[in-house]
Amino acid sequence: MSAAAPVQYAPYGINSNPNQQTAPSTSQAQQAAPAGLPFNFSAKRLEVEGNQFSAQPLDGTGFFNAPIPAEGFIEGVEIDVNATGGVNGAKTVTAHADSPWNAIASLIVSDARGTQLHTLDGYAGYLVQRYLGSSLFAVENDTNSFTAVSTGGSGTGNFNFKLKIPIQYRPDGAGCLPNSNQSAAYKVATKFNTATNVYASPSTGQPGTLPTLSGVVRLNGRIIPPTTDVYGRPTSITPPIYKSYMVTESESVPGGTVVGQNTYYLARVGNPYRALMLIYRASDGTRATAVSAGNFPTILGLQIDTFVKYQSINVGALAKRVYEKTGLVVPAGVVVLPFDKDILHGIGVDYDDIMATLAGTSAKLFWTSAAGGGTVQVLTADIVSPDGGLGVTAGIINEAL
Repeated sequence: MSAAAPVQYAPYGINSNPNQQTAPSTSQAQQAAPAGLPFNFSAKRLEVEGNQFSAQPLDGTGFFNAPIPAEGFIEGVEIDVNATGGVNGAKTVTAHADSPWNAIASLIVSDARGTQLHTLDGYAGYLVQRYLGSSLFAVENDTNSFTAVSTGGSGTGNFNFKLKIPIQYRPDGAGCLPNSNQSAAYKVATKFNTATNVYASPSTGQPGTLPTLSGVVRLNGRIIPPTTDVYGRPTSITPPIYKSYMVTESESVPGGTVVGQNTYYLARVGNPYRALMLIYRASDGTRATAVSAGNFPTILGLQIDTFVKYQSINVGALAKRVYEKTGLVVPAGVVVLPFDKDILHGIGVDYDDIMATLAGTSAKLFWTSAAGGGTVQVLTADIVSPDGGLGVTAGIINEAL
C-alpha cells in the first residue's frame, strides 16, 4: 500500500479550525521562499511641506483648499494654523471651551475622485488626533506646537496649533494609500470659523483687533520601498491589507438630547468600527454646561444587532478605562468608546475587539439625560476598503487583531 499524500499546509484563517491543519514537512519548509521585510521596515516615513495660506479672517469667509503633496504613500495629513496680529483693545479676552481647535469650522480630506475620507470640524479633528493619531501624549502639552488662546486683561486672542488627521490605522502601515501622482493628488478643504465661535463673548471677550490665520498643509507619508534592501533581502513594497484605510465622519443626533431615555441608531454602518466618540453640548454650545446641566449622561449603552457591547455602563468607568490605557484624560462632555488595540499604540493591551458591521447592521446607542435641548455629535471611525464585501471586512478584522 502506498503512503498517503501529505496534506498541504495552510495557515488557518478566520473561518477555519487550527486543529485540522497539518504542519509542513521538512522538505516543504526548506523550499519555502524567504519572507520579505515588513512594509513598516522598508517603507521609511517621510514628511513634505505643501501649500501655505495666509491672511485668512475669522469672519466665516476664510478658507484653504489645496492638494496634499504627492509622494510615496499617504499616512495622514497635518495642517498648521497660526493666529497672529490680534490686539487686546482694553478688553478681557475669553475663549470658547473648544478653542483654539474650533477655529476650523469644517475640514474635509478627499481623494482624487472626490471621495471624502474625513468630514470633521476642528474640535472633532482634535479628538481624532488625540485618540486615533498613533500618539501617546496630548499635543496641547507641547508648548512648541501648541499655544492656547491668549486670554485675560492683556490677552491678544492669538494662538497656534498643529492638527493631524490620520489615514493609516495601524503602526505596520495598514491604511497607507498610494500617493505618487500629483495629477491625482489627495486634497484638503478647510473652512475657518467666526470670531463669535472662537471667543466666548462678541462684546467683551473678543480682542479689539482680531487676528488673522496663516499656516501650511503637510504630508505625513512613507516612501515607495525598493524591492530589496541594501543587503539584498526582499522587501514588502505595499502596505498590509492594501488599499484599506481609516475614515472618520461626524453625524449629529436629530433633535439633540431629550429628558429621559435617548436612543440613536448610527447612520454609518457597513465597515468595521475602530472607535466611536460622542460629544455632548448644552443649548449654549458648551460641553462643561452639558455635564452640569444634565444633558451629558451618567450611563450609556451600545448594541450591535443582538450583541449588547455596553449594557448601561457608567460613563465615568469608560473614561477611566481610556485613561488607564492611554494616560489621556477624556475631556468634559465627551465619551470615547475604543475598540481597536492600535488606538492604544500597539502596546499589547486588551482593546482588540474591532466591531464588524454590515450594510444591514443595526447599531444603537442609548442613554438617559436629565435635561433636554442639548446637541449630540457622533464621530464614527471605521476601516473602509474600496473593494468592499464581507471577505475584505473579515480579512481586515483578522489582520488587525
